[in-house]
Amino acid sequence: MGRASGVGDAFTRLSPLGTPFLKLAHAAGLRFKGVAMKKGRICVLLAGLLAGVSARAQKVPDIVADEVVVTATRFEEKVSELPVNVQVIDAAQIRASGARSLPELLSQQVGIYTRDNSGNPNRQIDMRGFGTFGDQNSLVLVDGQRISENEQTPANITAIPLSSIDHIEIIRGSGGAVLYGNGATGGTINIVTKGPTSNEREASVKGAVGNYGTSAYAVGAALAGERVGIKLDADRFDTDNYRVNNELTQNNGHADMRYFADRGPVSLNYSHSEQHLRLPGSRTEAQLITDRRGTATPNDYGSLNADQVVLSTTQTYEFGQLGGELGYRERRLLSVLQPGFIDTTGRVTNASPRLKLPFELFGRRNALVAGVDWDQWNYHTSAFFGFSSDAISTQENRAFYLKDTLELSESTILSLGSREQHSETTLE
Repeated sequence: MGRASGVGDAFTRLSPLGTPFLKLAHAAGLRFKGVAMKKGRICVLLAGLLAGVSARAQKVPDIVADEVVVTATRFEEKVSELPVNVQVIDAAQIRASGARSLPELLSQQVGIYTRDNSGNPNRQIDMRGFGTFGDQNSLVLVDGQRISENEQTPANITAIPLSSIDHIEIIRGSGGAVLYGNGATGGTINIVTKGPTSNEREASVKGAVGNYGTSAYAVGAALAGERVGIKLDADRFDTDNYRVNNELTQNNGHADMRYFADRGPVSLNYSHSEQHLRLPGSRTEAQLITDRRGTATPNDYGSLNADQVVLSTTQTYEFGQLGGELGYRERRLLSVLQPGFIDTTGRVTNASPRLKLPFELFGRRNALVAGVDWDQWNYHTSAFFGFSSDAISTQENRAFYLKDTLELSESTILSLGSREQHSETTLE
């Protein structure tokens, strides 16, 4: 099955006026669904039109804070100038949360539900309560790159060291559908990693221990000159867990190499993760009474290895900005369930060039964002449970999107967006 939907977005920005306040929001969108048959083709049109109005009585200059900059429009923007409601979790909040992993941190946020359906540390992310298929309607990005899986498995979010995260942007609702495509009906989570800055020199070491053989370690370092810099982050988590044959080991590494060009940085990111999880199986009522920590499947286990490399840049010119990414991601999953096994490999190649043109329209600020998304997904799974079976699937997605944001007044922003996406899927 294939499905894609797009809805435009605009949310009101309100200054703190005490009570009462006024908030108006309007949304309209079109949704099309298609079914991909063998060597079939889906053509979907995603479009949206929204407008937002906010009221502002006076400025309150008592508290002055640094302006928060996010990438919700796929270019860096000040939060106060965005027509979308973006929650930002910065590095200080991440440290203060006490979370030891990204799934734990997200589970602490209002309106974000995480589910453990299989014992895998990569919990299912559900925004707006979609239930079992919540993670298929909640889009997860890292530095603007999609890591949500096509094969209906949770995104590999435990592969991201918390120490490597600069901030997290959370867009609730379908506000990201025009810019990022299908899977964003419930919301979009963009995890922005840290990169080196000019002349930076720093290093950090963290550690923690707990019950059931639990330990966690993290190291990070940054070294940069005027033009070239590199930032490295790595962490390891080990635990025996409560059950017998339920040990977990998670190793993550992230590297950001950056060239500080005159018009904007050019970044090469590489990440690698390894996850090994023993699978204890279920317990009957009688077994829970006699040996609640025991295992019925002492030889079962699973492993997940993933690699991702992304080349990205945003260059600033007099007429506007040019940006884009070129990426490759590979995921290898092995599940040994005696007396058989399942071996799965998924590969995604993608390219995302885009353009931002700011200009004045009727004396008001206006910004037009246009871009192209292309990705090729290849999937292969082999299984043996007394007999062998193989499945091969490919999917190619091509999309073009436009989004225009017009400041009608100091308190009114109009946002118009449209996305056209074509998907071609083959099954063997």
